[in-house]
Amino acid sequence: MKNLYKIFGILSALFSVQAVAQEGAHVKKSYTTYDLFYMDNNHGANAIGLNDSLIEKMAQDVRKLLKQGEAGFLLFRSNGDRAQVTERKEDIFTFEFRDGIFEQNTAIPNFLEDKKRLREELYDSIGVISDKLNLHFYLSENALRSLPEDPNSILTNFAREFSELFSAKNAEVNVYLYYNRDITTLNESALSNYLNFFNGSTYAARRINFTIIKG
Repeated sequence: MKNLYKIFGILSALFSVQAVAQEGAHVKKSYTTYDLFYMDNNHGANAIGLNDSLIEKMAQDVRKLLKQGEAGFLLFRSNGDRAQVTERKEDIFTFEFRDGIFEQNTAIPNFLEDKKRLREELYDSIGVISDKLNLHFYLSENALRSLPEDPNSILTNFAREFSELFSAKNAEVNVYLYYNRDITTLNESALSNYLNFFNGSTYAARRINFTIIKG
């Protein structure tokens, strides 16, 4: 009987340690500011991707973030079912990362799968973003074409979902859309109306500041 109690005690201790370890593994971290970069570089004979100016713009923005220490950060490079993700700002300045992420043609984004992957990466790790949430989207022509017809739009649906879950009530929420200046098929006015459709309505719990930037 004593041995049975000993075994029971050991098992209880092991389960307790495991529970504490699991709890610690899912501790959510809060941030004053958080910057998420979503990038696709799909291009080809019939579509235009990113250009050197936009790539350098992203690198400069991340370089500034390096000086902010504990500010939240994630870069998501869309590529069909082979997305690449990093929370290390320093990765952007390595040759391997810059060559592999920025220069190569990527598959047309699957917004539904990308949102699923982003949830897996972020939703168990983020607590509250108290001051400012910045979502940066660098999109190619094919991705831009699909936005108005795509009910799974990562610019609108995901941005609102993410901001509602993690940004404090008074936090500023900004969504920046960057695209190649050589893309002439884009009706920027119609896109702006699409992005702001729910702003100021009873269907939007909060306002998002949408900014469109040609580079």
